[in-house]
Amino acid sequence: MRRLLGSRATSDLLAVVVAWNFAVAQPILDLLGRNSAFFVAHGTEPVDVVTFAVGLCVVLPLLLGGALGLVARLSGPVGRALHTAVLAVLVGLVPYQVLKRLGATSVGLWAAFAVAAGLGAAIAYRRSDTARAVVRWLSPAPLVFLGVFLLASPARGIVWPSRAAAPGGSVGNPVPVVMVVFDGFPAVSLLASDGRLDPVSYPNFARLAATSTWYRNTTTISDKTVTSVPAILDGRFPDPSALPTVADHPDNLFALLASDYRIEAYESMTSLCPSEACGSIGGGLSFWARARALWDDTRVVAGHVVLPPGLADGLPPIDRSWGDFGTAGQPAEPSPAGGDWSTRVMRAARHASSPGAAVRKRMATTDPAGAVRSFAAGFGRHTARPALHFLHLQLPHTPWRFLPDGRTYDDDGPYPEPRDGEWWPARTLADQGRVRHLLQAGYADRLLGEVLDGLDRTGLSERALVIVTADHGAAFEVRYPRRTTRAPTAGDIAWVPLFVKEPHQTSGRVDDRPAATLDIAPTVAAVLDVRLRAPAGRSLTMAAEPGRRRLIVLPDLSRLPLSPEGTELAGALRRKGAAVGTDPTDPHRLFRLGPAGVLVGTRVPSVSRTSSTPGLRARLNERERFDALDPDAPRLPVVVGGTVSGPGGGDRTLVVAVNRVVAGTALVYARDGERASFTALLDPSTFRRGANRIELYAVDGPPHARSFARIPLS
Repeated sequence: MRRLLGSRATSDLLAVVVAWNFAVAQPILDLLGRNSAFFVAHGTEPVDVVTFAVGLCVVLPLLLGGALGLVARLSGPVGRALHTAVLAVLVGLVPYQVLKRLGATSVGLWAAFAVAAGLGAAIAYRRSDTARAVVRWLSPAPLVFLGVFLLASPARGIVWPSRAAAPGGSVGNPVPVVMVVFDGFPAVSLLASDGRLDPVSYPNFARLAATSTWYRNTTTISDKTVTSVPAILDGRFPDPSALPTVADHPDNLFALLASDYRIEAYESMTSLCPSEACGSIGGGLSFWARARALWDDTRVVAGHVVLPPGLADGLPPIDRSWGDFGTAGQPAEPSPAGGDWSTRVMRAARHASSPGAAVRKRMATTDPAGAVRSFAAGFGRHTARPALHFLHLQLPHTPWRFLPDGRTYDDDGPYPEPRDGEWWPARTLADQGRVRHLLQAGYADRLLGEVLDGLDRTGLSERALVIVTADHGAAFEVRYPRRTTRAPTAGDIAWVPLFVKEPHQTSGRVDDRPAATLDIAPTVAAVLDVRLRAPAGRSLTMAAEPGRRRLIVLPDLSRLPLSPEGTELAGALRRKGAAVGTDPTDPHRLFRLGPAGVLVGTRVPSVSRTSSTPGLRARLNERERFDALDPDAPRLPVVVGGTVSGPGGGDRTLVVAVNRVVAGTALVYARDGERASFTALLDPSTFRRGANRIELYAVDGPPHARSFARIPLS
């Protein structure tokens, strides 16, 4: 290489490779190594992970450095200037990684360090032999980063799988099994104010409860999907170092029943079903198709990891799913002419009598309606062996964008939704988040109804063991994370739904004994009369265990104890009632947020009782969405936001009216001097076909004598 490029050219190439690895490759490998479920969700094979890591650490920087070297061969001055600029940018990104680990993410602070480090390093490299020697000393860094990722991070479990699936057991009572696991579904969301199931908001859960046992005092064992779902299927305490794969969880129900059962598993975030029973997740796709899917999402991850705050704001979020970041949560609508991975697997689903593992994973992750239709269709496929039907549905987990009837609304709302592990920044946002969750929970109930319809059509509702539960809940408390359990949020996160309908059970009952998702696998094993290896849970078919203690395992391996009687759940129910009211028959209930919520659904008074607001003006984002509106369209402008400017504007009680009817309350969530940002959820029942008149009002006065002051919209 020295004879080909010359010693200075070789040094320039090494400088780019080293700077790239410190600025880009190592932060990405560090994040993905600690969150290796990213690779599980993509169905990657060992060769995919190795190729990915080598490409990131070696191939890409060599291509970049080689291109710069080619430019230098064509024009020395241009090549040197371009090389210096690239080196300065790469080195300038390194201080952000350091500051982020120290907890300092100020853009101003980063910019100062970036300019100083980037320009200083680039100039020093050009002028100093010592600086170039440092580059040569650091040249082994890519191999070190590769070695740590492939040999010492959790990703090694994918590259070097060491454990095999457990042999199947002898099934004494081979009845069909149907399991549905919802994602991010707190038990409190299902409850009316008296602690009973809310049949108005959730008619299909009520339908299920009428013929099953509702374990109302059930808690999850983990607040993370990649540890809670394996615990549901193997009945063991979660091991945060284990990947959600059959290699790391060999004693799960899929492996236990694989020899005697036909298994149709729609796994979204896990790969617990042995490939011999379910097929390989990536087996139906070429290496290049898998690689393309992996790299498409890695580009989004790279933007979030490498770029400082502000520069990454326009990127799709990466904390709502483990893949398909550009489309997560959106209804899948594959184009017939498309050639990408998403389109291929979804097109395959339409033409396959029994979708393959890759198709099932994709559907469960991004196409909930399609996944439920395909899942229910599997009930009618008769074979000589009984079937285990498993569906892990990404609902009502974020992104929240479904209305109860299945229509959607814009997810890129104008307000900041907290990422996993972060806090709700304002009470108004927490309450709106809860409402959006409840709207989506209504859609989850609708899809459950389709599953129950499929069971009734095929007769499985009588013969099968049916289990419906959730992996964990979600919290809506200011100053506490949405997903990470703390004592004040345990009632929202730890308590989850659990309904168990045993074969031939025809009447419903409520069981309030302390139960846990750890008990699900032992319960299945007990009903099927098969031995499950060393579960930590206990079959719910057995008598209650006096004085049973339970807990939730946190990511740091600490264990948060939970009360046997469920006092945390009672507290969560009170907080829910305070946010959204307690009357499930109120058609506007979920849109009555804030002190003016009572006005939703009422008409704005006549002109004689309204006034203007001198000095106040407002701006509504994307107001044109209401110019030609179809209220029956599959996508509606339910979330609106904007700003109000002027003295005291941020302290006013604001409402949004559509066609002179109050459609929602505009809740202020941030203030900047005399400018305040607000957001509102609009009741779609106020929409009409064609042009819709939308207005913003400031409301004052007692309930019996409200005054409305219209704020001009720019």
